Amino acid sequence: MHNYNFDEIIDRRGSGDLKHDALKPRWGRDDLLPLWVADMDFATPSFIVEAMRKRLEHPIFGYTVTPEELWQSIINWQQRQHQWQVQRQWLTYIPGIVKA
Repeated sequence: MHNYNFDEIIDRRGSGDLKHDALKPRWGRDDLLPLWVADMDFATPSFIVEAMRKRLEHPIFGYTVTPEELWQSIINWQQRQHQWQVQRQWLTYIPGIVKA
């Protein structure tokens, strides 16, 4: 089990993030609470950062196939977390939130 620090404050201003750096251009002020976009200010868990770091060691970022083990991990997670038996044929891969 991983522990997460949801009390840690991470200042993202000046990092190019839409949530903070677009306040002034969009709303004319930069002293507003940036609640207008669904973006989190929690640090990404270290195991995810490490997996990304490992993938970034390969210099080509082309199109990839959907790993076959993805489907069973989703089915298992839904069953474990929600007691819902999802069928494989109900699932599809969509590579981004906008398309979804």
